Amino acid sequence: MNRWSTLCGAALSLCLCMPAHGDGGRRITAIVFEGNDVTRDEVLAREVGVQVGEAYDAQAVERSRLEIQSLGLFRSVEAVVEPDGEGVRLIFRVREKWYWQVYPRLSANSDGQNSIGLETRLSNLWGLNHSLRLIGRSRDTREDDRGRDVSVRASYVAPFLLGERDSLSVGVAHNVIPFEGVESYDETIDEVEAVATRTFGLPDRPGQGWSVGLGTVFRDHSVSDESVADSFGVTQALVGELGYRNERDWIFSNEGRVLSTRVEVAKDDLLSDYSYTILRAGWEEGVLVGARAHQQLSFGASLGLANNAVDRRALFSLGGSEGLKGYERRAFEGNSYYLAHVDFMRPMIWDSLRWTVGLELGNAGWDTRDLFDSPNLSLNLGLRFRPRRLVNFELELGFAIPLSGDDPRFYGGKVDRH
Repeated sequence: MNRWSTLCGAALSLCLCMPAHGDGGRRITAIVFEGNDVTRDEVLAREVGVQVGEAYDAQAVERSRLEIQSLGLFRSVEAVVEPDGEGVRLIFRVREKWYWQVYPRLSANSDGQNSIGLETRLSNLWGLNHSLRLIGRSRDTREDDRGRDVSVRASYVAPFLLGERDSLSVGVAHNVIPFEGVESYDETIDEVEAVATRTFGLPDRPGQGWSVGLGTVFRDHSVSDESVADSFGVTQALVGELGYRNERDWIFSNEGRVLSTRVEVAKDDLLSDYSYTILRAGWEEGVLVGARAHQQLSFGASLGLANNAVDRRALFSLGGSEGLKGYERRAFEGNSYYLAHVDFMRPMIWDSLRWTVGLELGNAGWDTRDLFDSPNLSLNLGLRFRPRRLVNFELELGFAIPLSGDDPRFYGGKVDRH
């Protein structure tokens, strides 16, 4: 009897001395962040769904680790639990990505259309997950009456700048288009935009869920010689946005859903020289399928509708990198469009390199009643590369086959993720 009592006592003592992994009876005594040389602790703490004093819960800690990873700022995130007296000490160890990117923007096709430019991205500015994007570009569209246009754009996004739920984004753009017909002149379009956004969050996910934005965009259209072309003047439009995000970043793939809606409205009797309305909406979804990590099915759709477009020309276009890759750039244009896609991706050799096969369906035109009469299809085959060390960077190269019977086209460029 004494032997069994001794064995039971020894087993009980061993259990009490074991580390707290998975032991919900012990309390969290401290939450510590390591490896965040640039990122401030407050940015990480915002994503942590557990608090000091709570009972340790392995599943809740793992959810917090994934939320930190879904910021997209780190190449790895590890949660470590250490015994600390009567409780446990929770450590989140991160390895930061490179936050400064500079790369060329080059594109060309067999029709002679080409574009050359430079893009600079600064991510995680001030350690607060703010981002700055600068793009300069020169482009030849090979249109008979147009020369080589030049544009410069800058945007700044500041999450949670205005409070625990409120963010601010601002942008400016300058675009010059030379016209070289019988009468030559330059057309200049300048834009300034500011939008404040409130995010309502999901349980333990403050940066996700539904969001509502409200702002304004100022646009000035002028020409160098008003004796040969009209200047459309200025507009001051009201901007409204509604979005939803429930997305997980798995470093080399993304899973979840993103919805976006944006409306611009300007009235000619309210700080504007002419009226217009523009509606844009989009939906993107990523689903991981099968046992292979980062094997993914991605699908989504977008549409646009405009009434009296900003410059009284085609506001939307499809073809080339803008969608329907198998067709020449701006093959379809008008004041309305729709585009749907489905893509399957599977890693090859490394998780960062995936082959992809996709199908795009869409059209653009001036009359919405004709949009669905003759849809256009493009079959795309390519490779996607997403390096671990870069923030929000993915490159795709491949060739696309228009199912109308035209010749295949090569394509390449950066994949913009929402």
